[in-house]
Amino acid sequence: MKISKRLVFAFMKTLKYILLLFISLNCQYSFSQLYTEYAKGGTIDSLVQSLFASPSVQILNVTFTGDYNPWTDNIKDIGRFNSTNSSIGLDSGIILTGGWLEPPFGLGQPSFNNPQYLKTTPGDSILDQIISPSQTIGATVLEFDFIPNGDSIKFNYVFASDEYPDQICSPDKDVFAFHISGPGISGMQNIALIPNTNIFVGNNTINDTNYVLNPIMLTWGFCESLDYPQYYIDHGEDSLLVFDGTTTVLTAKSVTVPCQTYHLRFAIANGDLDIGESPAVFLEANSFNSEPLKIESKVSYGANDTILYEGCGSAQIIFRRTYNIQQPKTYNISLTGTAQNGIDYNNLPSSITMQAGNSYDTLIIYPTSDLIMDNLENIIITIGDTLCNGQYYETDIELVIHEKPNVDIQIVPDTGAFCTNVLFSAQAQGGLPPLSYNWNNGLSNTPIFNFYPSFQNAYINKTITLNVIDGCGNSAYDTTNIIFSKYPVAAYNYLPGYLDIDNPTVNLQDLSTIGVVSWLWNFDDNTTTSTLQNPIYNYPDTGNYNVMLTVSNQFGCTDSVSQIIRINDTPDLIYPNTFSPNNDGLNDSFKPLKAVGIETGTLKIFNKWGGLIYESNDFTEGWNGDYHKRKSSAGTYYWICTYSNVYGKEFVIKGFVTLFR
Repeated sequence: MKISKRLVFAFMKTLKYILLLFISLNCQYSFSQLYTEYAKGGTIDSLVQSLFASPSVQILNVTFTGDYNPWTDNIKDIGRFNSTNSSIGLDSGIILTGGWLEPPFGLGQPSFNNPQYLKTTPGDSILDQIISPSQTIGATVLEFDFIPNGDSIKFNYVFASDEYPDQICSPDKDVFAFHISGPGISGMQNIALIPNTNIFVGNNTINDTNYVLNPIMLTWGFCESLDYPQYYIDHGEDSLLVFDGTTTVLTAKSVTVPCQTYHLRFAIANGDLDIGESPAVFLEANSFNSEPLKIESKVSYGANDTILYEGCGSAQIIFRRTYNIQQPKTYNISLTGTAQNGIDYNNLPSSITMQAGNSYDTLIIYPTSDLIMDNLENIIITIGDTLCNGQYYETDIELVIHEKPNVDIQIVPDTGAFCTNVLFSAQAQGGLPPLSYNWNNGLSNTPIFNFYPSFQNAYINKTITLNVIDGCGNSAYDTTNIIFSKYPVAAYNYLPGYLDIDNPTVNLQDLSTIGVVSWLWNFDDNTTTSTLQNPIYNYPDTGNYNVMLTVSNQFGCTDSVSQIIRINDTPDLIYPNTFSPNNDGLNDSFKPLKAVGIETGTLKIFNKWGGLIYESNDFTEGWNGDYHKRKSSAGTYYWICTYSNVYGKEFVIKGFVTLFR
């Protein structure tokens, strides 16, 4: 029987849902996992107003299309969620799903697994256009009008799908959209876009092929993009979330005209063949805003923009407006908090005026040093205005004034002896950025200092200094003394220059310089070392030995040198004591019976009166018994052979030989 991959995937997901059900039955309610609750048809307006809106946006005319049960008033595919400390990335808000909710934990089983909960809602014609030629089923739609107070709106969301990761690049993809329409917008525009692109968010645009279980689908041509894995999170190992994958937290935004009416439509659905793998979109609680007024802070020393320090730097306070920019406007400033205007900081005005065409104005705060330990005084700056909806809107920013922190500095390393250049680093604590550095009166102005010593003697004792000044003018100083040493130079000689197995004793003579205090000889025979300065060593066998000398000075600086010392075989040369030159092929000449380790040799033969009758520089040539081409008489003759081995060592052997006729 052939089993399709789709059935295998469905079976694995069913196991996951069973595990979720088991967890929910055996655990108390805990917001470390996804908690859901049905929306009520009769209170859908209040749900959106309380869970999604903010004071800067007025929401009107909330409607929905979904799996609604009029007997219980439950909307089974729209609800509220809480996922504090879960892996979704949003703590709470509104959830819409192409499947159905199963309070209190997560989403229920796919509808095809449980006919009792078969979702019968139709698809959505607007979403159909996105996945054409496929069509949608089981659509959920939430829509409303809104009036923004500012020149833009935005909200945060996460898209989740059970088609991740095995069904990406499928023609029957999950689909959702946030369509906005109104003044200044041509038709309806989908604002669920990948950041800094015009690409719609979905399975086939945000994904990560590293998690794909069915790679052949990547070749079908339905993937609109594979370039944005940074916005994908795989949840395959998360047993508390039914979705195998989600996006990161994304932001939908659009330009608006303040005080004009717009329409926003949230829609989500399954592709027509994927009723068992439902998507969802999570809308962050109260993230839907259109700030008409905003206050920002930027401190001069580049740290936290809401923290100031007594007598140090300043903060630029930026007041922004996003409505009625073409009209001049004066805003009253409220200054509250424990810090006193004109005492703990410079005197600030009670109002600011933005001229026509200006969208912002600024003030500068200079915290003063009062020499009193009154840490954590705060300044609360508030402005507000009555907006087009008739409501008074306020925004504020809080700044906290700290005592000016001290800066502490330490040079690392701060002790030791070194045989080469040293990379010193500044270990700074406290203080405010930026920090300025001064090493050894200007040799370096960075947090690190690479010091290269120069020597007149074998070693020097060098003082390293560091002065640091922070962004508030506080200074710190550190100094250390470091020893820098030259490296010793290893060298040696040995005697005698020629060694063989009969005379294998080598005398090693240290010739090292520059403060050497210890020696280590390695004789390369796998057993023996010596710490003597001038050791004598007997080698037990012939061979080439790589003898290494390592020397150290008092500061641990080392150097090494090695040479090959050869222990030779003893040369061996043997001549006969008789020969008979009668051309019988046996012993017809006087020549060596054995010659081992011989490079060159000269043979001389004398008669009994001492006369030289034969001489040859080829000791192997042999004497045939002739003298001046006449046969020598039988008798005893004296011979001498002078020869050298392959290393030039000269030897002499001599003896008598008897010539027979």
